[in-house]
Amino acid sequence: KYCDERCSMKRLYHIANILLLAAIGAGGIDLWNKLPERIPVHFGFNGQPDRWTVKGWELILLLLLPLMMTVLFYGITALTRRYTWLLNVPDKEKLLALPAAAQEPFWNMLGEFLAALAASMNILILSLLYGMAQVALGKQAGLGWHFPASLVVLFLCILVYLPKLLNIVKVCVESPSSPAAPD
Repeated sequence: KYCDERCSMKRLYHIANILLLAAIGAGGIDLWNKLPERIPVHFGFNGQPDRWTVKGWELILLLLLPLMMTVLFYGITALTRRYTWLLNVPDKEKLLALPAAAQEPFWNMLGEFLAALAASMNILILSLLYGMAQVALGKQAGLGWHFPASLVVLFLCILVYLPKLLNIVKVCVESPSSPAAPD
């Protein structure tokens, strides 16, 4: 039951990441053709552009960043499971000494957290690209409400998942015979 619920959430994040990366890729191609030669590349705390540059490598890097970060987050999930010395959690030794079935809730939650984090970061970058394009095209003066909203989504993701992840470590270590874990 635990994996069914958790795995469906992870599947939802996988789908969201695929759709977000596709939107960023397609939007990036469209943006490249529509943006003027001079584009904003940095914004102050007030959301107003404070540095402009010629359309080029900085835009390409910003368009590639979501893919690189998504690969990194999914890679961390796979690498920490294979190379456990990379893992940094409380009671790591006790967790890793458990049978594989007793560790599974932790690995599922870690994968879900990092997939959710990738989706949150992709939303943030999509929001940044949208705001940057709107400013470059003269349709708005700053990033707009969606950028701070996407930051809130990112921080909520971290605030929700870190305690869950730490709680699963605790539950796994304290009751290793039961592979079921709490929410």
